[in-house]
Amino acid sequence: MSQNNKSSKKAKHWLQISAWVFGISVFLFVGLLGFTNWIQNKVERMVAQQSDGVYDLKLYGLEISPFIGSMSVDSISLVPDYERWEMLQKQGNETARMLLDLQTGEVAVRGLDMISVLFGKKVDLDALILEKPKLLMTVMRRDTTAQHKPMHERASDMLKNLHIGKIDLNKAQLRYREQPKSDAYIFSVAELMLSVDDFKLDSQSFHAQDRAYYARRMKLKTGKASYLLPDGLYKASADSIMIDTKQQILLAKQVALTPIATIAQMAKAKGKATTRTTLNIPLIRFDGLSYTAHSQNNNFIAQKLLLQDLTMEAFKDKQHYKDKGTKQLIHEMAQSVKTPFRVEKLELKNGYIRYSELVPKAIERGHITFNFLQVSGSNISNMPKYMTLKTPAVIHASTKVMGKAPLQFTLRMPLLSNNGYHRIEGHIGETDPAILNPILSPTAFVRIESGHISRGDFDIKLTKDNATGEMKIIYSNLDVELLNKGSGGKQGLGKEIISEIADWVAIKDSNPKDGKDPRIGDITVNRNTQTSAFSYWKDCLASGFLSSMGLKQVAKK
Repeated sequence: MSQNNKSSKKAKHWLQISAWVFGISVFLFVGLLGFTNWIQNKVERMVAQQSDGVYDLKLYGLEISPFIGSMSVDSISLVPDYERWEMLQKQGNETARMLLDLQTGEVAVRGLDMISVLFGKKVDLDALILEKPKLLMTVMRRDTTAQHKPMHERASDMLKNLHIGKIDLNKAQLRYREQPKSDAYIFSVAELMLSVDDFKLDSQSFHAQDRAYYARRMKLKTGKASYLLPDGLYKASADSIMIDTKQQILLAKQVALTPIATIAQMAKAKGKATTRTTLNIPLIRFDGLSYTAHSQNNNFIAQKLLLQDLTMEAFKDKQHYKDKGTKQLIHEMAQSVKTPFRVEKLELKNGYIRYSELVPKAIERGHITFNFLQVSGSNISNMPKYMTLKTPAVIHASTKVMGKAPLQFTLRMPLLSNNGYHRIEGHIGETDPAILNPILSPTAFVRIESGHISRGDFDIKLTKDNATGEMKIIYSNLDVELLNKGSGGKQGLGKEIISEIADWVAIKDSNPKDGKDPRIGDITVNRNTQTSAFSYWKDCLASGFLSSMGLKQVAKK
């Protein structure tokens, strides 16, 4: 009997403990449920209030474990009210320049001290994970700010000194547009994967030399990315982009510049003749890229840039449209870039360029190609500390014109020179000049019937106004035929020759001739500011060759 009483008391004791545990569990569950609902309502109301009704935030499937500092939601929806923004703008209220539309999959937060956050203390969490976020950014008004303050100086009190140990964005999608009702996206990225280590939003992290964008390391990989250029005539795209701030690399594959307008549409938009260009680069790689310098000072500084297997095709219609305005030299292009930049070493491997044009009175396009193009360069910069007259940008290049004629040259450009000074020295290898007929016949209305070039050397000094130099070209048995005089418009090469001489007797068919020393052709060119730097260089080479042929007066034109 005594034993039964003991067993009964023991069972009663455990039942009592079980009841307590159950009661506490129910209390905690109800309390946690209430706490979760309170948190959800507080956050959603706070977003609506602080945005003055512009944003509507919804948290779906919110789960909170305050004791271990974890929180998760099945999805988040942040939707802007564009009409509300317009109304606030008209009333003179302070409004954001850009509105964000965010839809996510699962979101998880770990290691968050929620009580501290609720009382306005520093936000510190171990990890933030976002699955399949879709972000649409819409520009509501132009940015007129001359220079933005760093993020840590602009952050709200709640976000100052924010620390996140690890950030992971998986399969994100980004889109950027300039108008609320526009379906045309200026910028878009698919399948973006972002990993951020040790993010600290404070002054010390901003200035730290072992960090970039406040983080110890950022790794980014994307799928297809595209960008609509400001003129609306071209789209730039890449199949993939990879960034690693710690390894200091940027890698882009299958990069393309694609025209989205016809040559007629481009000419109408520009109000003048324009070059329609298609560009493809299977691989672009930056090494030694200082993300720290970009983060702190907006400087773009890299040790090396590699362009692999570049292919460029360009066409210009000079028959139906006229050149107008002033074309920039490379110096002026570099000086117009607002971002300070420097590339210590440049390498282009196995490039190909094809240029074609249609000139007045021509019945077909002329074209010239540069095959097997190899380029190495150094000190490409617009920064005064690197770019001086004594330390210019230097480009060494070799190619085969029309796939056959060897051409090597060195280009020295002090890119900050006010008068556009630069110098080109080069060498032409042995070739048959008749290979140039595809460009000469349709554009200059002459054809080379026969001849042989043994070699040639040239040295040209150029400014934004004119160029002078010398060319020595050794050739023999040159026979040139005039195809068509034409009429009106600017004269082609053949027309210039025939207008200066009555017949072809004046042309020296060989150099040297009759045992004499080789003639040295003078290069004298006044720059046509309506044409490109490439055309300027071409005119200089033509001037030297004409002078070598004995046509000095023609060469000066």
